[in-house]
Amino acid sequence: MGSTGLNDTYLPADPRLADVQMLDLAGTRVGMTHALPDRRVSDPPPISELARRCGLDPAPDVWVFGDSHRDVVERRDGVLLVNPGSPTSPHLRVDRPGTVALLTVGDGPPDAEIALLPVPGHPGSHPLRPASGVVG
Repeated sequence: MGSTGLNDTYLPADPRLADVQMLDLAGTRVGMTHALPDRRVSDPPPISELARRCGLDPAPDVWVFGDSHRDVVERRDGVLLVNPGSPTSPHLRVDRPGTVALLTVGDGPPDAEIALLPVPGHPGSHPLRPASGVVG
C-alpha cells in the first residue's frame, strides 16, 4: 500500500495506491498521506483538525507521511507521527544512508523507530541500525 504524491500522476492505475490510506493493524488504525500539512508552522492546528482536512477522520493512532524525505518519529495529540525518510534520498541528499521506519503494533501503544539502510563502503552505514536523534 502506498500514498500517492507530487510526481505520481503518471503511474498506472493500481488499487494499492491512493491519496489517503487507512489500515487496521492488530487494532491499531494506521493512516497514510503524502505529507503532514502545517508540520513546520510555529503554532500548528491540532492533529484532529489536520486529519479531518486530509480525509483521515477520525484521526488515526499512527499517521505515516513523507514528502520531506526527513525521518521523524514523534507523538502529538496522542497520535504517533512517522516519516520514514527515504530509502534512496534521505534529507534530499545522496551522501547519506537511506532510512526506513519500523512500526511495532500489538500489545501497548504503537511505536516506531528509524533504521539506516546498509550501504556497502559508506562509513555511517550499518545493517538496519536505529538512527540517532529520533524523538519518541
